[in-house]
Amino acid sequence: IAEDSLDVIVRIADVSGKDQTVNINGYEGVTKAYIVDANEKVIEECKVANGAVSVPVKANSIAAIKLVK
Repeated sequence: IAEDSLDVIVRIADVSGKDQTVNINGYEGVTKAYIVDANEKVIEECKVANGAVSVPVKANSIAAIKLVK
C-alpha cells in the first residue's frame, strides 16, 4: 500500500542485464499506473490496457510502479 493513499506499489527488479518490458496483471480494477521514485513521486505514466500494465524496466535496475484503482 502506498504511504499516502490506498494505491498499491509494486517493485520490479531486473537481474537479466537486459532492458525488459514487464506486464503486470491480476490486480483487478487498475485504471492508471505510474512509474514512481523512492519517495513515490510520479515520474511517468504507464500504459494500461484491459487491466494489464506494461512497464519498461532498464537493465540491472529496480522499477517502482503505483497501481491506481
